[in-house]
Amino acid sequence: MNTITINQPAGLGDIIWVQPILQMFVDKGFNIIYPVIDHYLPMAKEYLPRNNVEYVSLNVDYPFKDSFDSKVALEKDSNYYLPLTYSHLHFPNSSLMISKYLFTQTPIQDWRGFIPRIRNLDREKKLCEKVNPKGSEYVLVNKIFGTPPNTLEREINLSDPNLKVITIDYRDNDLTEFHPFDWIGIIENAKEVHFVQTAFSFIVDLYAPPTANLHLYDRVGVGQPQRFLKDFEYVQRHPNWVYHV
Repeated sequence: MNTITINQPAGLGDIIWVQPILQMFVDKGFNIIYPVIDHYLPMAKEYLPRNNVEYVSLNVDYPFKDSFDSKVALEKDSNYYLPLTYSHLHFPNSSLMISKYLFTQTPIQDWRGFIPRIRNLDREKKLCEKVNPKGSEYVLVNKIFGTPPNTLEREINLSDPNLKVITIDYRDNDLTEFHPFDWIGIIENAKEVHFVQTAFSFIVDLYAPPTANLHLYDRVGVGQPQRFLKDFEYVQRHPNWVYHV
């Protein structure tokens, strides 16, 4: 069976977003080799399994590794390399996320139907006991974005200062053992969610209840121009999102 090597090794949200693309090529009879940075590799294997998709470390050998910095698609012996990381260079008038679908000629659709609902309830419970031991009502906030260690932060101002605030920050030494999927239970039960657009907003799309009070903020740091709001219409799928620049 012929293989396709995917170049989209980082950005957990990107890895979630391209799952329909992977399935399209699996349905066409390909095996997928998907190199992922070590920070996200365990999550991809546990929470995003797919038949005929093999997640491997970016640091091991795999097809087209010597050409992994190529910004154009490659073919050798009916095996292929697809640089989804660089798809926006081929579609400069498209938003970053949508360009990955245009590059692979994949129909834009609700990606949530391609994500298995896999949870580790023990880890979710452990996190809940750590951040909300008294079971208080709370607002959930995430201000940081970007793959570690290249992270930025934006300001998010809350309207109700009286509610308990739980802040997601993987730079907090008390939270370093937890990853984004461990926050599913906290997301489900939050009175309000205020997130900059990151992989966490994809998890909200998957697990937030229909009545959730959701606020999504543009992915900009202090002094940066507005960048990604034009992605939201097709990317974020929960109908309750309220968008903030």
